[in-house]
Amino acid sequence: MTVEDGRATGVEATWSGPNGGTARVLVKAPQVVVACGALESPALLLRSGIGGPEVGKHLKLHPGGAINALYADEQQAWWGPPQAAYCDEFADTGDGYGFLIESPAYGAALGAAIAPWDSGAAHKEQMATAGRSAGLVYFVRDRGGGQVTIDELGNSVQSYALDDPVDEANLHAARAACVRIQHAAGAEEITVGHRGGYLRWKRGEDLDAYLDSVRGVPAAQLPLFSAHQMGTCRLGSDRSASVADPWGQLHDTKGVWIGDGSALPSAPGTNPMVSIMALAHRTAEAMLRSTAPATAS
Repeated sequence: MTVEDGRATGVEATWSGPNGGTARVLVKAPQVVVACGALESPALLLRSGIGGPEVGKHLKLHPGGAINALYADEQQAWWGPPQAAYCDEFADTGDGYGFLIESPAYGAALGAAIAPWDSGAAHKEQMATAGRSAGLVYFVRDRGGGQVTIDELGNSVQSYALDDPVDEANLHAARAACVRIQHAAGAEEITVGHRGGYLRWKRGEDLDAYLDSVRGVPAAQLPLFSAHQMGTCRLGSDRSASVADPWGQLHDTKGVWIGDGSALPSAPGTNPMVSIMALAHRTAEAMLRSTAPATAS
């Protein structure tokens, strides 16, 4: 990003050719939209030395996981509409924080990629039952958060410690709820993977005892993933707690606008796609207003 007198003047980059050659690329522009995602947008601002002290803070991830089960009948989860069902019963377990449960979209290739590895034979055996498997995914509206910084080369570096007690409690509750749903649906076997191996329940065994064993594993020892990264260039009217104003323009650099999920002030607790698009549309309208010629009254 190039800036003069507190205003954007364009973007500068280095092009690398296939034979090792490089060239400087400069695009001059009075308005610049930063839309590299919540992991790379703050890195861009940090490399450019703009955005203020809140850049990269308040990283939200909607930490989540999955509970897989085997059924007697074929499930063939790769057929039909993807992610066609969700449960919001636990969206607010207290103070607006909670978790959602969804049916995931996946096929055999994704299942093979994420299956924990014991051995080739065990992996083959697991994939042979893929047609009878069905998964549930869950994600938590995180009250805690992480941060994005850059290393000595300017690369994005993310850190996120799962140490908020509300988030930990909601992750344990989400796993238990998914297990109970699979059990109620008639699963023959339920599997929870963790760093030390598997916790398996089979039809006829004590479900409460199984849930106790699952709760006994620390939240950070169980597989976690993030599908939504948000919040590292968040909007707000308070300059000391945000990167951009409520319309998306940086507090400290006119002409630089945030146009992705990093603009979200906090984790919304639901799939953020529509919210991101709505904010981007709103910011685009603000950009047009800021460049519109003045009219005589």
